[in-house]
Amino acid sequence: MDALEINPGSAKTSPQGVRSNTQILAKAQGDLADHFTELVMAIHNLKKYTPQTNAQKTIFKNIVKVSSLYISILNHEKEFFF
Repeated sequence: MDALEINPGSAKTSPQGVRSNTQILAKAQGDLADHFTELVMAIHNLKKYTPQTNAQKTIFKNIVKVSSLYISILNHEKEFFF
């Protein structure tokens, strides 16, 4: 967290072409939000399918389990950082 702060005596602006940690973090969060939206849409599109075999049922269960785990990790990180 200290890396995101401007310390006394440090430059208030970055040289052109150099991104600050805040800018990098903001881009990463935006990219993560885009990937999350893609995940939600992919899971939503899976709802129209009905698994026919035990293997397909297992795959569907694992997809739901992993997506739920992903969401719970995001919520945990949100609590940690904010």
